[in-house]
Amino acid sequence: MSHLLRHHGAPTTPRRLRRRLIRSSALLAALGAVWGVGGIPSAQAVTGYHVVVGSAGLSARSGPGTNYGVVGHLVNGQAIDIGCQTKGTLVGVGLPGTPTDVWDQLTNGWFITDYYTSTTGIGGAFTPGIPQCGTAPPPAPQPIYNRLGAAAWAIRNYDLNPNGSPFYRLNEDCTNFVSQALQAGGFTKTSDWTDRSSDSSKLAAWYWNPGGTKTWASADYFKNYVVNTGIATIKEVSWSDNTAGGAQYGDVIGYDWNQPIDGILDHLAIVTGFASGANPNVSQHSPQRLDRYWSWDPGAKNGLGDWIQSSHPGARVYLLHIIK
Repeated sequence: MSHLLRHHGAPTTPRRLRRRLIRSSALLAALGAVWGVGGIPSAQAVTGYHVVVGSAGLSARSGPGTNYGVVGHLVNGQAIDIGCQTKGTLVGVGLPGTPTDVWDQLTNGWFITDYYTSTTGIGGAFTPGIPQCGTAPPPAPQPIYNRLGAAAWAIRNYDLNPNGSPFYRLNEDCTNFVSQALQAGGFTKTSDWTDRSSDSSKLAAWYWNPGGTKTWASADYFKNYVVNTGIATIKEVSWSDNTAGGAQYGDVIGYDWNQPIDGILDHLAIVTGFASGANPNVSQHSPQRLDRYWSWDPGAKNGLGDWIQSSHPGARVYLLHIIK
């Protein structure tokens, strides 16, 4: 089952492995009141830090957590002026480096996870020299994702091609299928994550124009997008864990099974049911499957089926848990 991400090279997974200081630039543009009465006075700013993230960039939020709304966007290497640090959503589970629940409030009021910065705090530690925020953050909004709605869409459309994708005909449609299911569950398309882009630099394939972006239609780009924007967390799952890491309806299972096994996701499927207890079934395209057991390969051994770890030696599997 080949996927289009192979034609675009391996996307960079954001890392927080190297921390170095650079001189800060001017303050970020003021946003307005997002916590208390607004941004933090510039006199309290701690400068000299910057963003350390992959090419997808980093979303800034209205509070210290991935459930808060996106209010801005920062790029790799961008200088940041930090007003204070606080605790929030744990970020970085399953990624290189040490996960952290520390969030930085910038002087314009935006919040970013400390995981993707050059500060020196590790894990849950605050960075020496940066004050801790003294005001309680606003309550996080309720999740917007309709898990059952996304699963129901996938069940209804597993053997159809609702948006006329050429990937369906090429048997490379797994990520496009999952993206459509998430949209049915309540997620709104963006200029980066859409099936109707004319930006050639974002397209998953030149022959689908206007068409799906890489983040919409290529498995590993999708993974990076949902993790970097706070839509989902990621963790590797053991094949012996029948629950697939505690997967829920509407979560996404990602597989790295094409040789060489290289950490790049080759296939996605969405959780649409449970075999028994908490053991999830998934539905997918490429090929079309309805409620297959998440670690079972029905097409192996000439259609007799086999466990994926046997049919794809060395394969690795990941849970993309939707948290918005």
